[in-house]
Amino acid sequence: MSAACKRIMVIHAVAARAASVKLLKEATA
Repeated sequence: MSAACKRIMVIHAVAARAASVKLLKEATA
């Protein structure tokens, strides 16, 4: 696996986690 591919996967994971946290905050608000 190339470094660029790994970086994309990490960024995607962080973005997905941030999105889920945002959805949870909106749902509980």
